[in-house]
Amino acid sequence: MSELLWSPQDESISSSNLSKFYGYIEEKYNTSFNSNYELLWKWSIQHKNDFWAALIEFLKIDFFGDINPTLSSHKFIYDHEFFPNIKINYAQNILNKMNENPIIFINEKNFRIEVTKNELLQKVTRLSAYFRSIGVKKGDRIAAVAANTPNTVIAFLATNCLGAIWSSCSPDFGENAILDRFTQITPKVLLFSEVYLYGDKKVKY
Repeated sequence: MSELLWSPQDESISSSNLSKFYGYIEEKYNTSFNSNYELLWKWSIQHKNDFWAALIEFLKIDFFGDINPTLSSHKFIYDHEFFPNIKINYAQNILNKMNENPIIFINEKNFRIEVTKNELLQKVTRLSAYFRSIGVKKGDRIAAVAANTPNTVIAFLATNCLGAIWSSCSPDFGENAILDRFTQITPKVLLFSEVYLYGDKKVKY
């Protein structure tokens, strides 16, 4: 038998989010799982509505609408919708719950950029307002040929704020691969990085 390399300490288990979720449900519904995952799983199957309502409350997810019913049907899982009467904006939940740590970007030449929470909020707000001004609306597609940078994160969140659909690929994909991907979704807006680094070399389109 292989040697055990690591095991969590009791204090780390008791402070985990799963352990806190146990406690949240136990207090809310006057039940007990004794930190037993199988008991929680069985309870979640027998009390579907209570479980999913408790989960969205525990995670403090912002939403619009009525949380009830949590499920549109009690049939097999593929035959029903979760939370049919609410809408959730991913960008809103990310931006509202950010801590004060900045986004830090360092490229291959050790060029460093830090974007604070306030700067991120301002840039996302300005870019989403621009997208709206040129007619981007819910369900439209925005595509980007972009590297893994803060600007890409900003563009994604600005797109999501409007309920638009985001798709992106790395600049090193090559022309044919980029066209194959984006012609399938007919984007309303195309963003691209004019210059990017690859193998410590600057590449320009």
